[in-house]
This record gives sequence, C-alpha cells and structure tokens, in this order.
Amino acid sequence: MLEQRIQQQFFEGADLQYQTAEALARPIADAVNAIVSALTAGGKLLLCGQGGGALLAQHAPRCWSAGSNANARRWPR
Repeated sequence: MLEQRIQQQFFEGADLQYQTAEALARPIADAVNAIVSALTAGGKLLLCGQGGGALLAQHAPRCWSAGSNANARRWPR
C-alpha cells in the first residue's frame, strides 16, 4: 500500500513535468532566442527580483560569466 502511494507520487510528478515541457518549451526557446539576439547586438540583459528572486538575479550572471573569464572564482561543484 505504501509503495503504491510512493509510486503514484512519482508517476504524477512525471506526468506534470511532461505537461509542463509541452506547454513551456516554445515560450522558453523564444525567450532564449530574444536574449541571445539582444546580447549579440550589443544590448544588455537586466535581471531583478524581490526576496529569493533578487538572490537569483544576483547569482545567475555570476554563474554565466564565470565560464568566460579564466581568472573568475569558480564555485565548488
């Protein structure tokens, strides 16, 4: 009984991820293309947030730029 409930949770989670992938793949790809187009044309990408979103807005560019700078501090993996 308990194992069946656990399996059901996994199945429902997988189904939700599948539905999300179907619904969001195109909008995410469009957003990525817009960002790449703006950056390659010399534009900027401005990130902001409040609370936890602010932390992500500060952290994401550091992760992205670390690969382009040989002297950048790398996060332990």
